[in-house]
Amino acid sequence: MQIPKEQHPVINPDLTKCPVGESGNVSFLTHSLQGKTEYNCTIPAGNAIMLPISTGECTSDEAGSSAPADMIKCATEGDKYLTFDVTVDGVRLNGLDQNYAISDIFNMMVLENNFLDLKPGQWQAGSGGYFAFLKPPPVGDHEVSVSARVTNPIDPSYNFNYDTTYRLKVQ
Repeated sequence: MQIPKEQHPVINPDLTKCPVGESGNVSFLTHSLQGKTEYNCTIPAGNAIMLPISTGECTSDEAGSSAPADMIKCATEGDKYLTFDVTVDGVRLNGLDQNYAISDIFNMMVLENNFLDLKPGQWQAGSGGYFAFLKPPPVGDHEVSVSARVTNPIDPSYNFNYDTTYRLKVQ
């Protein structure tokens, strides 16, 4: 939510900024939710990698309710009918279906010109989704690929289909 709309890879898949943020020893990668994208980037040696696979958030404004259960239901609704695959240096990661996280309710500042066109202001919110949290890769060149799709027969507004490759230089 802190990335301006015109710079957000979900809206503009031609952007090549990678990682989109760092906090401590973690590099955050992100991607478009449609189509095939490739990113080339450098991350510091010793940084772990946080990679969203399918994530959602929902403010009390979006949910039309300040009840935590309503915000979490709204945030996680798009994860139904999800299939995904992640590889690191050609090796498929197994067990990621167990990497589902749901947040506690938190306060979120929504800026103007945000990529979801949400109403600006401070809101209570909840989030949830699937992530890959990778230990720091060794110095050198690495390739991380993630593909994910949702084909929701009940509410197609949640549908997405992407294949993303990150070519990482760790130094």
